[in-house]
Amino acid sequence: MAEFVSGVIDIVGALFILVLGFILLHKLVGEIRAGYERRQRAMFLPWIQDYMNADHGTFREFVAVPIGRWDRRVVLWILFDRIRLVKGRARQRLSEAFEELGFVEVELAKLKDRRWSRRVEGAEHLGWMMSRRPVPQLVALMQDHVPEVRIRAAKALGAIGGLDAVETLLGALRETNRWSALRIADILSGLGQTAVEPLLREFPHLPAPARVPAIDILGRLRSHLAVPLLRTLLHDPEPNVRARAAHSLGLIGDPRAVDDLVTALQDEAWPVRAMACKALGLVSGAEGIPALQRALGDGEWWVRSNAAEALRAKGPPGHRALISLLDGADAYAAQKAAWMLQEAGVFDAYLARLVGDSPAERAEAESMFAKLVALRRIDLLNDIASRHGDPAVRAEVGRLLAAAQSGEGVA
Repeated sequence: MAEFVSGVIDIVGALFILVLGFILLHKLVGEIRAGYERRQRAMFLPWIQDYMNADHGTFREFVAVPIGRWDRRVVLWILFDRIRLVKGRARQRLSEAFEELGFVEVELAKLKDRRWSRRVEGAEHLGWMMSRRPVPQLVALMQDHVPEVRIRAAKALGAIGGLDAVETLLGALRETNRWSALRIADILSGLGQTAVEPLLREFPHLPAPARVPAIDILGRLRSHLAVPLLRTLLHDPEPNVRARAAHSLGLIGDPRAVDDLVTALQDEAWPVRAMACKALGLVSGAEGIPALQRALGDGEWWVRSNAAEALRAKGPPGHRALISLLDGADAYAAQKAAWMLQEAGVFDAYLARLVGDSPAERAEAESMFAKLVALRRIDLLNDIASRHGDPAVRAEVGRLLAAAQSGEGVA
Protein backbone atom coordinates (compact mmCIF):
# COMPACT_ATOMS: atom_id res chain seq x y z
CA MET A 1 0.00 0.00 0.00
CA ALA A 2 2.84 2.36 0.92
CA GLU A 3 4.47 1.70 -2.44
CA PHE A 4 1.18 2.53 -4.25
CA VAL A 5 0.78 5.81 -2.38
CA SER A 6 4.40 6.68 -3.08
CA GLY A 7 3.89 5.95 -6.77
CA VAL A 8 0.79 8.18 -6.90
CA ILE A 9 2.69 11.01 -5.22
CA ASP A 10 5.52 10.65 -7.72
CA ILE A 11 3.07 10.78 -10.65
CA VAL A 12 1.26 13.84 -9.26
CA GLY A 13 4.58 15.55 -8.61
CA ALA A 14 5.75 14.82 -12.13
CA LEU A 15 2.52 16.18 -13.60
CA PHE A 16 2.83 19.32 -11.47
CA ILE A 17 6.39 19.88 -12.64
CA LEU A 18 5.32 19.28 -16.25
CA VAL A 19 2.42 21.76 -16.02
CA LEU A 20 4.60 24.34 -14.27
CA GLY A 21 7.26 23.91 -16.95
CA PHE A 22 4.65 24.36 -19.69
CA ILE A 23 3.31 27.56 -18.07
CA LEU A 24 6.80 28.99 -17.65
CA LEU A 25 7.72 28.09 -21.24
CA HIS A 26 4.50 29.65 -22.55
CA LYS A 27 5.14 32.82 -20.56
CA LEU A 28 8.74 32.92 -21.81
CA VAL A 29 7.65 32.57 -25.43
CA GLY A 30 5.02 35.27 -24.89
CA GLU A 31 7.59 37.64 -23.43
CA ILE A 32 10.02 36.95 -26.28
CA ARG A 33 7.29 37.56 -28.85
CA ALA A 34 6.08 40.75 -27.15
CA GLY A 35 9.61 42.12 -27.03
CA TYR A 36 10.18 41.23 -30.66
CA GLU A 37 6.92 42.88 -31.70
CA ARG A 38 7.80 46.08 -29.82
CA ARG A 39 11.11 46.30 -31.64
CA GLN A 40 9.53 45.52 -35.00
CA ARG A 41 6.79 48.06 -34.45
CA ALA A 42 9.36 50.77 -33.81
CA MET A 43 11.11 49.74 -37.04
CA PHE A 44 8.03 49.48 -39.28
CA LEU A 45 6.17 52.56 -38.03
CA PRO A 46 8.31 55.21 -39.82
CA TRP A 47 8.15 53.24 -43.10
CA ILE A 48 4.37 52.95 -42.84
CA GLN A 49 4.11 56.66 -42.08
CA ASP A 50 6.18 57.48 -45.18
CA TYR A 51 4.04 55.19 -47.32
CA MET A 52 0.83 56.69 -45.97
CA ASN A 53 1.91 60.25 -46.77
CA ALA A 54 3.31 59.47 -50.24
CA ASP A 55 1.35 60.13 -53.44
CA HIS A 56 2.32 56.89 -55.18
CA GLY A 57 4.34 53.68 -54.78
CA THR A 58 3.51 50.24 -53.42
CA PHE A 59 3.75 49.35 -49.76
CA ARG A 60 6.71 47.02 -50.23
CA GLU A 61 8.71 49.80 -51.90
CA PHE A 62 8.74 51.64 -48.57
CA VAL A 63 9.73 48.64 -46.44
CA ALA A 64 13.43 47.86 -46.36
CA VAL A 65 13.18 44.30 -44.95
CA PRO A 66 11.19 41.15 -45.82
CA ILE A 67 7.91 40.84 -43.93
CA GLY A 68 8.01 37.59 -41.96
CA ARG A 69 5.16 35.73 -40.29
CA TRP A 70 5.43 37.51 -36.95
CA ASP A 71 6.03 40.80 -38.79
CA ARG A 72 2.69 40.48 -40.61
CA ARG A 73 0.85 40.63 -37.29
CA VAL A 74 2.81 43.75 -36.32
CA VAL A 75 2.15 45.44 -39.66
CA LEU A 76 -1.55 44.52 -39.56
CA TRP A 77 -2.17 46.21 -36.22
CA ILE A 78 -0.12 49.26 -37.11
CA LEU A 79 -2.27 49.66 -40.22
CA PHE A 80 -5.43 49.21 -38.13
CA ASP A 81 -4.25 51.88 -35.69
CA ARG A 82 -3.36 54.37 -38.45
CA ILE A 83 -6.43 54.00 -40.66
CA ARG A 84 -8.73 55.06 -37.81
CA LEU A 85 -6.86 58.37 -37.46
CA VAL A 86 -6.65 59.58 -41.06
CA LYS A 87 -8.95 60.51 -43.93
CA GLY A 88 -8.81 61.18 -47.63
CA ARG A 89 -5.81 60.06 -49.65
CA ALA A 90 -3.92 58.69 -46.61
CA ARG A 91 -6.83 56.43 -45.73
CA GLN A 92 -7.07 55.20 -49.31
CA ARG A 93 -3.34 54.38 -49.31
CA LEU A 94 -3.69 52.32 -46.14
CA SER A 95 -6.69 50.49 -47.57
CA GLU A 96 -4.60 49.63 -50.64
CA ALA A 97 -1.88 48.27 -48.34
CA PHE A 98 -4.33 45.79 -46.82
CA GLU A 99 -5.09 44.60 -50.35
CA GLU A 100 -1.45 44.38 -51.42
CA LEU A 101 -0.34 42.38 -48.38
CA GLY A 102 -3.21 39.90 -48.69
CA PHE A 103 -4.91 40.85 -45.44
CA VAL A 104 -8.24 41.42 -47.20
CA GLU A 105 -8.10 37.92 -48.67
CA VAL A 106 -7.42 36.41 -45.24
CA GLU A 107 -10.45 38.14 -43.71
CA LEU A 108 -12.65 37.25 -46.68
CA ALA A 109 -11.90 33.59 -46.02
CA LYS A 110 -13.19 34.00 -42.47
CA LEU A 111 -16.60 35.04 -43.80
CA LYS A 112 -17.13 31.41 -44.94
CA ASP A 113 -16.01 29.84 -41.65
CA ARG A 114 -18.47 27.48 -39.92
CA ARG A 115 -17.87 29.25 -36.59
CA TRP A 116 -19.97 32.39 -36.32
CA SER A 117 -17.35 34.07 -34.13
CA ARG A 118 -14.85 33.85 -37.00
CA ARG A 119 -17.38 35.35 -39.40
CA VAL A 120 -17.91 38.21 -36.95
CA GLU A 121 -14.15 38.76 -36.71
CA GLY A 122 -13.75 38.76 -40.49
CA ALA A 123 -16.58 41.26 -41.02
CA GLU A 124 -15.25 43.54 -38.29
CA HIS A 125 -11.71 43.55 -39.69
CA LEU A 126 -12.94 44.17 -43.25
CA GLY A 127 -14.84 47.19 -41.96
CA TRP A 128 -11.64 48.53 -40.44
CA MET A 129 -9.75 47.95 -43.70
CA MET A 130 -12.29 50.04 -45.67
CA SER A 131 -11.59 48.22 -48.91
CA ARG A 132 -14.47 48.19 -51.39
CA ARG A 133 -13.61 44.75 -52.78
CA PRO A 134 -15.39 42.78 -50.00
CA VAL A 135 -18.67 44.71 -50.39
CA PRO A 136 -20.49 41.89 -52.32
CA GLN A 137 -19.45 39.32 -49.72
CA LEU A 138 -20.54 41.60 -46.86
CA VAL A 139 -23.86 42.18 -48.59
CA ALA A 140 -24.34 38.40 -48.79
CA LEU A 141 -23.40 38.11 -45.10
CA MET A 142 -26.38 40.31 -44.26
CA GLN A 143 -28.47 37.13 -44.78
CA ASP A 144 -26.50 35.14 -42.16
CA HIS A 145 -28.66 33.20 -39.70
CA VAL A 146 -26.75 34.64 -36.71
CA PRO A 147 -27.96 38.17 -35.80
CA GLU A 148 -24.57 39.31 -34.49
CA VAL A 149 -22.93 38.38 -37.80
CA ARG A 150 -25.52 40.43 -39.69
CA ILE A 151 -24.96 43.44 -37.44
CA ARG A 152 -21.15 43.25 -37.84
CA ALA A 153 -21.56 43.00 -41.59
CA ALA A 154 -23.84 46.05 -41.46
CA LYS A 155 -21.27 47.99 -39.45
CA ALA A 156 -18.58 47.05 -41.95
CA LEU A 157 -20.74 48.24 -44.84
CA GLY A 158 -21.40 51.46 -42.95
CA ALA A 159 -17.67 52.03 -42.49
CA ILE A 160 -16.95 51.35 -46.16
CA GLY A 161 -19.87 53.51 -47.36
CA GLY A 162 -21.08 54.01 -50.91
CA LEU A 163 -24.51 53.80 -52.48
CA ASP A 164 -24.53 50.00 -52.57
CA ALA A 165 -23.89 49.94 -48.82
CA VAL A 166 -26.75 52.40 -48.25
CA GLU A 167 -29.15 50.31 -50.33
CA THR A 168 -28.21 47.12 -48.47
CA LEU A 169 -28.63 48.75 -45.07
CA LEU A 170 -32.01 50.13 -46.09
CA GLY A 171 -33.02 46.61 -47.06
CA ALA A 172 -31.91 45.41 -43.63
CA LEU A 173 -33.92 48.19 -42.02
CA ARG A 174 -37.03 46.84 -43.75
CA GLU A 175 -36.51 43.28 -42.59
CA THR A 176 -35.22 43.52 -39.01
CA ASN A 177 -36.93 43.60 -35.63
CA ARG A 178 -37.09 46.79 -33.55
CA TRP A 179 -33.79 46.23 -31.69
CA SER A 180 -31.88 45.48 -34.89
CA ALA A 181 -33.59 48.41 -36.62
CA LEU A 182 -32.21 50.76 -34.00
CA ARG A 183 -28.68 49.44 -34.55
CA ILE A 184 -29.00 49.59 -38.33
CA ALA A 185 -30.37 53.13 -38.04
CA ASP A 186 -27.34 54.16 -36.00
CA ILE A 187 -25.06 52.77 -38.72
CA LEU A 188 -27.01 54.55 -41.46
CA SER A 189 -26.79 57.88 -39.68
CA GLY A 190 -23.02 57.57 -39.76
CA LEU A 191 -23.06 57.48 -43.57
CA GLY A 192 -23.91 61.18 -43.76
CA GLN A 193 -25.79 62.92 -46.54
CA THR A 194 -25.43 59.99 -48.96
CA ALA A 195 -28.12 58.21 -46.96
CA VAL A 196 -30.74 60.99 -47.14
CA GLU A 197 -32.23 60.59 -50.61
CA PRO A 198 -32.33 56.77 -50.57
CA LEU A 199 -33.94 56.87 -47.14
CA LEU A 200 -36.58 59.36 -48.27
CA ARG A 201 -37.31 57.17 -51.27
CA GLU A 202 -37.65 54.00 -49.21
CA PHE A 203 -39.49 55.47 -46.23
CA PRO A 204 -43.04 54.69 -47.50
CA HIS A 205 -42.07 51.01 -47.78
CA LEU A 206 -40.59 50.65 -44.28
CA PRO A 207 -42.42 48.47 -41.72
CA ALA A 208 -43.71 50.03 -38.51
CA PRO A 209 -40.73 49.03 -36.29
CA ALA A 210 -38.32 50.76 -38.72
CA ARG A 211 -40.21 54.02 -39.22
CA VAL A 212 -39.28 55.71 -35.93
CA PRO A 213 -35.54 54.89 -36.25
CA ALA A 214 -35.67 56.19 -39.84
CA ILE A 215 -37.23 59.46 -38.66
CA ASP A 216 -34.48 59.81 -36.07
CA ILE A 217 -31.85 59.28 -38.78
CA LEU A 218 -33.33 62.10 -40.87
CA GLY A 219 -33.15 64.40 -37.87
CA ARG A 220 -29.57 63.47 -37.02
CA LEU A 221 -28.51 63.99 -40.64
CA ARG A 222 -30.04 67.51 -40.48
CA SER A 223 -30.97 67.56 -44.14
CA HIS A 224 -33.53 70.14 -45.26
CA LEU A 225 -34.62 67.65 -47.93
CA ALA A 226 -36.41 65.74 -45.17
CA VAL A 227 -38.51 68.69 -43.97
CA PRO A 228 -41.55 68.10 -46.27
CA LEU A 229 -41.82 64.45 -45.21
CA LEU A 230 -41.41 65.26 -41.52
CA ARG A 231 -44.07 67.99 -41.68
CA THR A 232 -46.44 65.45 -43.18
CA LEU A 233 -45.61 62.95 -40.43
CA LEU A 234 -46.80 65.42 -37.79
CA HIS A 235 -50.28 64.26 -38.85
CA ASP A 236 -49.50 60.52 -38.75
CA PRO A 237 -52.01 58.31 -36.85
CA GLU A 238 -49.22 56.95 -34.64
CA PRO A 239 -48.36 59.31 -31.70
CA ASN A 240 -44.76 58.09 -31.47
CA VAL A 241 -44.21 58.89 -35.14
CA ARG A 242 -45.63 62.40 -34.65
CA ALA A 243 -43.42 62.97 -31.60
CA ARG A 244 -40.22 61.82 -33.32
CA ALA A 245 -41.07 63.86 -36.41
CA ALA A 246 -41.38 66.96 -34.24
CA HIS A 247 -38.03 66.22 -32.60
CA SER A 248 -36.30 65.73 -35.96
CA LEU A 249 -37.75 68.98 -37.29
CA GLY A 250 -36.22 70.73 -34.29
CA LEU A 251 -32.81 69.19 -34.97
CA ILE A 252 -32.96 70.36 -38.58
CA GLY A 253 -34.08 73.82 -37.46
CA ASP A 254 -35.91 74.79 -40.64
CA PRO A 255 -38.17 77.86 -40.06
CA ARG A 256 -40.69 76.43 -42.53
CA ALA A 257 -41.77 73.99 -39.85
CA VAL A 258 -42.67 76.58 -37.18
CA ASP A 259 -46.39 76.77 -38.02
CA ASP A 260 -46.66 72.98 -38.09
CA LEU A 261 -44.93 72.71 -34.71
CA VAL A 262 -47.21 75.36 -33.23
CA THR A 263 -50.20 73.34 -34.44
CA ALA A 264 -48.62 70.22 -32.87
CA LEU A 265 -48.80 71.97 -29.47
CA GLN A 266 -52.53 71.20 -29.60
CA ASP A 267 -51.96 67.47 -30.24
CA GLU A 268 -54.03 65.11 -28.10
CA ALA A 269 -50.91 63.10 -27.16
CA TRP A 270 -48.73 64.86 -24.58
CA PRO A 271 -45.40 63.40 -25.88
CA VAL A 272 -46.11 65.10 -29.20
CA ARG A 273 -46.76 68.42 -27.46
CA ALA A 274 -43.59 68.02 -25.38
CA MET A 275 -41.45 67.31 -28.43
CA ALA A 276 -43.04 70.19 -30.34
CA CYS A 277 -42.05 72.55 -27.51
CA LYS A 278 -38.50 71.26 -27.54
CA ALA A 279 -38.32 71.59 -31.32
CA LEU A 280 -39.56 75.20 -31.28
CA GLY A 281 -36.75 76.04 -28.88
CA LEU A 282 -34.23 74.69 -31.38
CA VAL A 283 -35.58 76.71 -34.34
CA SER A 284 -34.01 80.17 -34.44
CA GLY A 285 -36.19 83.28 -34.41
CA ALA A 286 -38.97 84.62 -32.23
CA GLU A 287 -41.74 82.76 -34.03
CA GLY A 288 -43.65 80.42 -31.78
CA ILE A 289 -42.98 82.34 -28.54
CA PRO A 290 -46.66 83.15 -27.82
CA ALA A 291 -47.55 79.48 -28.33
CA LEU A 292 -44.76 78.43 -25.96
CA GLN A 293 -46.07 80.86 -23.35
CA ARG A 294 -49.46 79.22 -23.58
CA ALA A 295 -47.86 75.77 -23.38
CA LEU A 296 -46.48 76.67 -19.94
CA GLY A 297 -50.05 76.22 -18.75
CA ASP A 298 -50.35 72.71 -20.19
CA GLY A 299 -51.72 70.01 -17.91
CA GLU A 300 -48.66 67.76 -18.41
CA TRP A 301 -45.50 68.54 -16.45
CA TRP A 302 -43.16 67.46 -19.27
CA VAL A 303 -44.84 69.80 -21.76
CA ARG A 304 -44.58 72.75 -19.36
CA SER A 305 -40.94 71.99 -18.60
CA ASN A 306 -39.99 71.77 -22.29
CA ALA A 307 -41.89 75.00 -23.04
CA ALA A 308 -39.90 76.85 -20.37
CA GLU A 309 -36.59 75.42 -21.64
CA ALA A 310 -37.55 76.43 -25.18
CA LEU A 311 -38.28 80.01 -24.14
CA ARG A 312 -34.91 80.21 -22.41
CA ALA A 313 -33.25 78.94 -25.60
CA LYS A 314 -34.92 81.71 -27.62
CA GLY A 315 -32.61 84.35 -26.15
CA PRO A 316 -33.76 87.88 -25.23
CA PRO A 317 -37.23 87.56 -26.86
CA GLY A 318 -37.83 84.36 -24.91
CA HIS A 319 -36.45 85.91 -21.73
CA ARG A 320 -38.91 88.81 -22.04
CA ALA A 321 -41.71 86.29 -22.42
CA LEU A 322 -40.57 84.50 -19.26
CA ILE A 323 -40.45 87.79 -17.35
CA SER A 324 -44.05 88.51 -18.36
CA LEU A 325 -45.05 85.21 -16.75
CA LEU A 326 -43.58 86.01 -13.34
CA ASP A 327 -46.72 87.71 -12.07
CA GLY A 328 -49.19 85.61 -14.06
CA ALA A 329 -52.07 83.62 -12.63
CA ASP A 330 -50.36 80.25 -13.21
CA ALA A 331 -48.15 79.67 -10.15
CA TYR A 332 -46.24 76.80 -11.75
CA ALA A 333 -45.53 78.81 -14.90
CA ALA A 334 -44.28 81.71 -12.78
CA GLN A 335 -41.96 79.49 -10.69
CA LYS A 336 -40.61 77.75 -13.77
CA ALA A 337 -40.06 81.10 -15.50
CA ALA A 338 -38.08 82.34 -12.49
CA TRP A 339 -35.91 79.23 -12.54
CA MET A 340 -35.22 79.55 -16.27
CA LEU A 341 -34.35 83.25 -15.94
CA GLN A 342 -31.91 82.41 -13.16
CA GLU A 343 -30.34 79.63 -15.26
CA ALA A 344 -30.02 82.00 -18.23
CA GLY A 345 -28.22 84.63 -16.15
CA VAL A 346 -30.94 87.24 -16.74
CA PHE A 347 -31.14 88.18 -13.07
CA ASP A 348 -27.45 89.12 -13.09
CA ALA A 349 -28.14 91.78 -15.72
CA TYR A 350 -31.02 93.17 -13.65
CA LEU A 351 -28.80 93.33 -10.55
CA ALA A 352 -26.51 95.70 -12.42
CA ARG A 353 -29.52 97.87 -13.30
CA LEU A 354 -30.63 97.85 -9.67
CA VAL A 355 -27.69 100.08 -8.70
CA GLY A 356 -27.35 101.88 -12.04
CA ASP A 357 -27.69 105.58 -12.80
CA SER A 358 -30.92 105.32 -14.81
CA PRO A 359 -34.08 105.75 -12.69
CA ALA A 360 -36.12 103.89 -15.31
CA GLU A 361 -33.76 100.91 -15.25
CA ARG A 362 -33.70 100.87 -11.45
CA ALA A 363 -37.48 100.89 -11.35
CA GLU A 364 -37.62 98.03 -13.88
CA ALA A 365 -35.15 96.00 -11.83
CA GLU A 366 -37.02 96.66 -8.58
CA SER A 367 -40.23 95.53 -10.25
CA MET A 368 -38.52 92.34 -11.35
CA PHE A 369 -37.27 91.48 -7.87
CA ALA A 370 -40.61 92.41 -6.33
CA LYS A 371 -42.11 89.65 -8.48
CA LEU A 372 -39.55 87.22 -7.08
CA VAL A 373 -40.56 88.20 -3.55
CA ALA A 374 -44.21 87.63 -4.44
CA LEU A 375 -43.24 84.19 -5.74
CA ARG A 376 -41.44 83.53 -2.42
CA ARG A 377 -38.11 83.13 -4.20
CA ILE A 378 -36.42 84.92 -1.31
CA ASP A 379 -33.89 82.04 -1.15
CA LEU A 380 -32.30 83.47 -4.27
CA LEU A 381 -32.48 87.05 -2.97
CA ASN A 382 -30.99 86.06 0.41
CA ASP A 383 -28.11 84.39 -1.40
CA ILE A 384 -27.49 87.54 -3.46
CA ALA A 385 -27.69 89.74 -0.34
CA SER A 386 -25.02 87.68 1.40
CA ARG A 387 -22.70 86.62 -1.43
CA HIS A 388 -22.74 89.19 -4.24
CA GLY A 389 -19.37 90.85 -4.89
CA ASP A 390 -20.77 94.38 -5.16
CA PRO A 391 -21.60 95.92 -1.75
CA ALA A 392 -24.11 98.28 -3.37
CA VAL A 393 -26.02 95.33 -4.83
CA ARG A 394 -26.00 93.51 -1.48
CA ALA A 395 -27.32 96.60 0.27
CA GLU A 396 -30.07 97.24 -2.28
CA VAL A 397 -31.27 93.62 -2.29
CA GLY A 398 -31.18 93.64 1.50
CA ARG A 399 -33.38 96.72 1.48
CA LEU A 400 -35.88 94.99 -0.83
CA LEU A 401 -35.98 91.96 1.45
CA ALA A 402 -36.44 94.04 4.57
CA ALA A 403 -39.28 95.97 2.93
CA ALA A 404 -40.95 92.73 1.85
CA GLN A 405 -40.64 91.14 5.30
CA SER A 406 -42.06 94.21 7.02
CA GLY A 407 -45.02 94.15 4.67
CA GLU A 408 -44.29 97.63 3.32
CA GLY A 409 -43.77 96.43 -0.24
CA VAL A 410 -41.05 97.56 -2.57
CA ALA A 411 -40.69 101.26 -3.27
